[in-house]
Amino acid sequence: MHDDVLVLEKKLSGILLETGSRKNNHDQWVVLGCGLNLVSFPENTETPATSLFEVTKKSFTLEEVLI
Repeated sequence: MHDDVLVLEKKLSGILLETGSRKNNHDQWVVLGCGLNLVSFPENTETPATSLFEVTKKSFTLEEVLI
């Protein structure tokens, strides 16, 4: 299963998953999210990355993306 969205073989978006627990008891937690590179993107990553702006040459507001 692939958890990244690739455009032109570059990572545009991905699922973010973080887990943890507390040492003093048995509480465990999971945080699940989704990341989307709108304007910028990290350099020197295992999978080359891109942004929505780089792919489309168009700026999007956060509201447009969420709709």
